[in-house]
Parts: sequence; C-alpha cells; structure tokens
Amino acid sequence: MVSPMKMFQETYGYDPWKLLSGCVLSSRTSGGDRVWGPIRAFFERFPTPTAVLDEAEANGLAGMEEMLKPLGLNRERTITRAAEGFLRVWDRPSELYGCGKFAEDSWLAFCHGEVRRVAKDPRADRNVRAYAAWAVKALRGGGAAAAAAASQAEAEEDEDSGESDEDEDEDDEEGNEILVQVLADAAARKARAAAQASDRAARMARRRAASASRVGGPSPSDAGQDEAAPAPRAGRAPKRGASTKAASGSKRARGGRG
Repeated sequence: MVSPMKMFQETYGYDPWKLLSGCVLSSRTSGGDRVWGPIRAFFERFPTPTAVLDEAEANGLAGMEEMLKPLGLNRERTITRAAEGFLRVWDRPSELYGCGKFAEDSWLAFCHGEVRRVAKDPRADRNVRAYAAWAVKALRGGGAAAAAAASQAEAEEDEDSGESDEDEDEDDEEGNEILVQVLADAAARKARAAAQASDRAARMARRRAASASRVGGPSPSDAGQDEAAPAPRAGRAPKRGASTKAASGSKRARGGRG
C-alpha cells in the first residue's frame, strides 16, 4: 500500500538491510531527492551488508565516503559498523550501531507489518506512527480479503489483550489526529521552504542590481536623476571692443617699461 506520506520505507520494506541502512543514512537530514539520490545509488552499488564490508576491506572507505558525502560526515564509518552488526545474531534493530527508535519502529511497521502495535505506541516515531495509523484504517476499509485478514489479526490480538471495540475507536481517533498533524506539518514545511526560496531570489536580484550599478555605470534611478538635472547656465559673451582695449593697454604698458 502506498500512503499519502510516500515514505521511503514503503519501497524498501521487503529488504530489512536496505530499510535499516536507509534509516541510518537518512537520519538528521531533510530528506528529498538530494538525500535519496545518493542512497539509491549506494544501494545499487552495495545491495547487501556483505558488499559493504567487502568494499571496505578491499578498497577502504574512500569510495563510500565520496558517494555519501551529501548526507554528512562519517556516514561511511557508520554504515560499515551497522553492516558488521547486521551480519551477527540480533533480535532488535536497536542492537545495531546507528539504529534508534526511528529504525526500530520502521522495521516493525514495514518489515513485520506490526502497524497496530506501532500506531498505539505513544513513544513511536511521529511519522512512522502516522503511517501505521493510516495503514490500520486502510486495511479495515480496503478489499474484502484485506479486511478479512485484518479482522482476523485484530480479533486474535484483541482476544489476547482483552481490548474492546471502544478501545479500537479511541485508537482510530488518536491515529487520525496524528495523521492530520503530520500532514499539516508537512504542508507548513513546504510553505516555509517556498517563502525562503522567494526571499533568496529577491536578495539575489538586489545583489545583481547593485553589482551592475557599480560595474556598468549609474543605475536607472541615477540616470533618471541626471536627465532631470537643469543644464548649467551659459556665461555672458564679452562686450564688443573689450578685447581691443585690453590689447592696447598691454602695448602701452610694454612701451612704458622700454
């Protein structure tokens, strides 16, 4: 099932290594193609933990470091240690290096289908819990086979836990609230990103205008001011005969000195 959140775990839930290593590599990032482009390329080149360790042993970490550089520092060391732990015996992802609550909740919901368990866990990762709440509702409202399977699983679980239909309704309401809040947060982040992009574009336009003014002459506003400035007043023409009198006086002065 593809959810409205379009989480990467939905793509890699069939492969626990890729799902968990994806959680490790994408931690403390903003997500998006800038993050998942390098991760997809990494999975294509190193599809298994053994491939990661073989590369580290044969060629060191330089190649992985270059591939994972957009994700932050030391990701190649983190993923190598996670691969070493993955090939050992373990019960929960939290036993692996670099795997926290986000990785464990993702593993439960996407690899093992324990969406009800994650949806009811108040300490679960917010986004994974929202997906789990959506998945529970989708299974209940989906096709007959999905609904039958979900009902049987829920009946068995409710029988063990003593949960009533009233409790289920409360879970649904809580899951809906979480899902609505997550989608609202995503919309707010998108709006903030658009506003920041617009602000950056405006700043760049102002800088280009200022640079053009310094290099290529006056700005359009300065040019308009120059055109509007009044022309300087022309000086008065000398009176007729004034230059002749000045020349005669000069000659008399030279004659007197002789």
